[in-house]
Amino acid sequence: MNLQGIWIWENNNPRPDEYADFSDTFFLESLPQRIALRLSADSNYAVYLNGKLAAFGQYADFPHCKVADTHDLLPFCRVGENNLLITVWYYGAPSSTYCPGRAGLYYQLLMEDRVAAASGIHTLCRKSPCYVPYQEKMITKELGFSFYYDAAREDTAWHYAVATGYAPQLKERPILPLVLEEIDAGRVIGGNGSNQFVLELDREEAGFIALSFESECTQKIIVSYGEHLVDGQVPRFIGVRDFSVAYGAKPGKNEYMNPFRRLGCRYLEIRAESTIRLRYAGICPTVYPVKEIPFDAGSPRRQQIYEVAKRTLQLCMHEHYEDCPWREQALYAMDSRNQMLCSYYAFGETRFARASLWLFGQDRREDGFLSDCVPSGIGLVIPSFCLHWYQEVWEYTQFSGDLTLVSEIWDKLLSVLEAFVRHIDPVCGLIPCLPTDRYWNFYEWSGRYLMGNAQTPGKHDLILNCLLLSALDHMDALGRMIGREFPLRELAKPLRQRIRQVFRRRDGLFNTDPEGTHICELGNALAVLTGVADEQDALSVCRMLTDTEPITKIEKIPIDLAVLSKVCDRNPPDSDTVHVVPISLSMTTFVYDALLQTDAEKYREFILNDIDSRYGSMLDAGATTFWETMGGSSTFENAGSLCHGWSALAIYYYHKLL
Repeated sequence: MNLQGIWIWENNNPRPDEYADFSDTFFLESLPQRIALRLSADSNYAVYLNGKLAAFGQYADFPHCKVADTHDLLPFCRVGENNLLITVWYYGAPSSTYCPGRAGLYYQLLMEDRVAAASGIHTLCRKSPCYVPYQEKMITKELGFSFYYDAAREDTAWHYAVATGYAPQLKERPILPLVLEEIDAGRVIGGNGSNQFVLELDREEAGFIALSFESECTQKIIVSYGEHLVDGQVPRFIGVRDFSVAYGAKPGKNEYMNPFRRLGCRYLEIRAESTIRLRYAGICPTVYPVKEIPFDAGSPRRQQIYEVAKRTLQLCMHEHYEDCPWREQALYAMDSRNQMLCSYYAFGETRFARASLWLFGQDRREDGFLSDCVPSGIGLVIPSFCLHWYQEVWEYTQFSGDLTLVSEIWDKLLSVLEAFVRHIDPVCGLIPCLPTDRYWNFYEWSGRYLMGNAQTPGKHDLILNCLLLSALDHMDALGRMIGREFPLRELAKPLRQRIRQVFRRRDGLFNTDPEGTHICELGNALAVLTGVADEQDALSVCRMLTDTEPITKIEKIPIDLAVLSKVCDRNPPDSDTVHVVPISLSMTTFVYDALLQTDAEKYREFILNDIDSRYGSMLDAGATTFWETMGGSSTFENAGSLCHGWSALAIYYYHKLL
């Protein structure tokens, strides 16, 4: 028996959306001081010891950089024979949260200081009997597969596992495991009380679905989940998305909790084929453990905003920071920058931030850029988000004092910037918008141009060039911190001069495009933060951002987020009115920082009042977490998230200004 353990699977030809059980036993004459299970899987696992869920949740990783988790099993052990069951779900298909690898499981059972059992060809395994495989039913392309658990299916035969030949070097889990809390059972608020039930949780939750009911027959049950209701029902289908999971009931009592697919929701809707007697349905929250730092916001209203922002942030922290628990659960560079700023102050948390930043450093692309999400198998690139990465790495280093991360990911930081520099136009010295067949030139949810829907590849714009300049400046600062030579630092000065020369207007504001047909708050804020705007320009920009003293005929266009595709945000060349596209929730940090950099004392109250207004309106609408955009659920044709990590920003600015 090989007690070092090898990678195994149930068969030689795994397919996407496949489940396998692995069984092992060990005997204890008495309880030792320590029993731990070290394991890694592709793609996700649940560990049961003596019939009880003892561990769950493979750390999100890459096939070339696998992570091992270690779990304490002592609380679940007993004197005598102990039965270990590990169920593994192999995704096998790319999403924004998973990069496809080879199906497999590796484990070691560690007792005191020795290996008592390990994965090998002696390990018994079987196709997991109740999980219906090969459904490949996508919830969303970002999130990945749903599941179908059929309690009425018969057991499958056990046999010996096969070796996969896979032998990656394992890295230890860099963050703490999630904590599973008691069920938040929903209140029935609709349905017919027979085979249809609509339930509301007390607030937004993120975790595993749990069901308990009695059924008179074998039948299929569909559970839809969501953050809002439409005509008293949970909207299961939104475009091509299908927010539902399936359960096959057996006659009699049914109790089930799924330990694999985390759901983010406030509402559940159960539809059965026949009558059921529902005992409860709800969510068992999966929580990343943090230590909250007490904070007094100075007023009941601001304290409420702070607490809801903190909960928003916590619901978007699991294997890594995630944009939203409902629709995607994906780690983005831009989103996570906002989340990290808030975590430093709300929780004093740097370990979680480090792990997410390190994960970006493990991304591998032939074009040298950074994928929009990690770990991801989709391969999309948002150029602007690549460049936000540098500021969040610099901010992490400033807050934590940890210089080791920069050293570990230095080569990746440098290679991504080199990829951008290769695209600089040698004639004008600016970087153009990249080809839209491979890159999404997205900046923010505020108008067609900023969403990347009205840009022309090869044309130059203010925002991308300011973000490249910011990345160069932050990379230079990081290099100086760790004593590394940054060969591209000399590009910053001429780039700053060229941006000013091409995009500055006579009134001291900055156009988004050289033709002067577009102007936005985000671009102007970035011009201030990167030093493209001089001292006098910065005053002009801040007057525009706050509307305190209009310097020209400025009309801010209100953006209807429910019909973004219809927004025309280009200025007619002969117009004497400057139409300014306003900032969205995600990017308010750049406006606030530009104001504070220019005159912190003058603009302090403006920022606080703006936060009070934006976030207070969400509270007045019944929010228990803060939204992706001010348009709420109606945004993006009813797909707007009502819990979005980037909207926790009130935490950072309350700490900074109060």
